[in-house]
Amino acid sequence: MSTSLGPLVLAAARDLLRNRVLLFFTFFGPLAYLTAFALLFSSAGPGPLRASAPGLLGWTIACSGSLGVAVSLASWRRSGLLGQIRRSPAGWRPVLLARLLALCGHTAWQVAAHLAAAVALGLRPVRWWPLPLYLLAGTLAFAALGLLVGALTASADRAAAVTMLILIPMGAASGAFITEAPPWVHAMAGLLPMRQQRNGLLAALSDTDPAGLWWPLLALLGVAAVLGTAGLWLCARRERVLSP
Repeated sequence: MSTSLGPLVLAAARDLLRNRVLLFFTFFGPLAYLTAFALLFSSAGPGPLRASAPGLLGWTIACSGSLGVAVSLASWRRSGLLGQIRRSPAGWRPVLLARLLALCGHTAWQVAAHLAAAVALGLRPVRWWPLPLYLLAGTLAFAALGLLVGALTASADRAAAVTMLILIPMGAASGAFITEAPPWVHAMAGLLPMRQQRNGLLAALSDTDPAGLWWPLLALLGVAAVLGTAGLWLCARRERVLSP
C-alpha cells in the first residue's frame, strides 16, 4: 500500500488543481472577499478583519474538504471508475486515503495564502500553533460530510449542488461572511461544525482564553467520526455506490 499511495496522492492533487469550481469557492472567491472587506473597513482598524478572517479561513477548509470528496466520489461512480477501483488489487480505501492526504495539502496552501494576505492587510495573529490542528480536524470533518453527500448523489453536478446547499446556509449562520445575526441564529449555529471551526480559529488568531481552543477541536473530530463512519458504511454496504 505504501508504494502505491504516493502516486495516488499526486494524482489526487492534480485532480484538485484542475477543478476550477473548487478553486473558485475555496481560493479566489474567499481571497477577493477578504481583500475587499479589509479595504472597505480599513479605517476601523484591525477589529473587523480579526472578526472576519477566521470565518473565511473556516469556509476555505469546509469547501475544500466537502467538495473535494463529494464531487470526485459521485463522478467516479457515474463514470464507472469507482467500480474499477473497487475491483483493483489496491481497493478503494487507499484511494480515499490518498484523496484525504491530497486534500490536506491542497487546503493547507490555500489557507496559508489567505492568512498571508490577511497579515499583509493588517491582521496580527496571536497564536500560530493551533492552525494546523484546525486544518486537519476541519478537513476530516468536512471530508466526511463530502463522503456522505457523494455516496448519496448520482452525479458530480448533483453532489456539488447538494454540498453548496448545505455549506452556504451553514456559512451564513456560522459567521463565515457576516458576524452580526439575531440571537436565535447564533444559538442554532452553535451546533454547526463550521461555527465550531470559526470559534476555534477566532480563539487562535485573537487574544482570547486559550481554553476556548479545545472544545471546538473536539467537536470537529466528533463530526468527522460520526459522518465518516456513516459515509464509509454506505460505501461498503451499498452496491450502487461502489459500482457503475
